[in-house]
Amino acid sequence: MQSAKSYREKVAFPLAARLKEIVKSLTIKCVGLMEQVKKLTAKVNQQGEDIAWYKNKIKEQNSTMEHLQEKAEDLERVKQYVGADKIQDIIDNVKEAERLQAEQKRLQRSYQNRMSR
Repeated sequence: MQSAKSYREKVAFPLAARLKEIVKSLTIKCVGLMEQVKKLTAKVNQQGEDIAWYKNKIKEQNSTMEHLQEKAEDLERVKQYVGADKIQDIIDNVKEAERLQAEQKRLQRSYQNRMSR
């Protein structure tokens, strides 16, 4: 049998010191986990905002697609009424006119650049 003093020195103090180290270690881990939770919460919030932005973008694109689909259907109606060949000729003529106009603008800029030197 041991005395109280001997028990205190051999068992109680080492046990208390060990418990103190365990509590300290757990406190450090808890603080680390709290920081990790903050970071993950911020990340989840950012991802929620990103999702909302993408949803809005999809709605905009759906609206644009519907508008373009309506225009395509209108073009098909015109093709049926006027004839696909005439429509293609008109499109080709307009494209050529746009190309010539762009070429003319490019030449004018080039001429103006040379004159300003």
